[in-house]
Amino acid sequence: MLYFLFISLLIFIFFSMRLNKKSPGFCFSPIKIEKMQISRTKLTVFCGLLTSLTVLFKLSNIFSPGIGIIVSPFAPLPIAMAAIFSPIGGIWTLTSSVAIIAMFSLPLALVFLLSGGMMALTLGTGIYYSRSRLFLILISTLILTSGIALLLYVFNIPFFGAFSKGFNPYLKFLFLGMYSLCYGLGWVFFIDIVVTKILRNIKNIYGRH
Repeated sequence: MLYFLFISLLIFIFFSMRLNKKSPGFCFSPIKIEKMQISRTKLTVFCGLLTSLTVLFKLSNIFSPGIGIIVSPFAPLPIAMAAIFSPIGGIWTLTSSVAIIAMFSLPLALVFLLSGGMMALTLGTGIYYSRSRLFLILISTLILTSGIALLLYVFNIPFFGAFSKGFNPYLKFLFLGMYSLCYGLGWVFFIDIVVTKILRNIKNIYGRH
């Protein structure tokens, strides 16, 4: 998990520098994605494709560890995209993805559900309802912190591995909060900069004008 923390910190620094160039109201404005009408059949096919991508990304660590260390951190992305199109579609994508992952590894499915999966669903739903960037950062931090805390203190799953074993509970929780903030901030701005462009292209293909 040191790898994820390092990447999260780099993302935090990069986007903090980028944020300074924006207008003062940037954090309080929503991520602008034009809503589109999509038929139920197209939405089902789209969510099925996103479910396949989620499972492929998440299980890549098992079947190809070398590639998996690069690909697996993007497993929450398809769920966020599905929720941006339709919150119900996001729930369906998350549920079906977790069910398939559980067939291969139940602990892995639980970790994904309570960490990246729920965070991605929350972000996508927040964007769908046009919540501000600041709200998205705060709610994703809260959801991720709560989910990882459940893994650590209820299910006794060492989310951070052996790294945090020597920490006292207060320091461990502080570390958890910092990790969640960096990770959530990175995802909000990644979606803002990259994913919105992808979704606009998808809208041009599948949208009904």
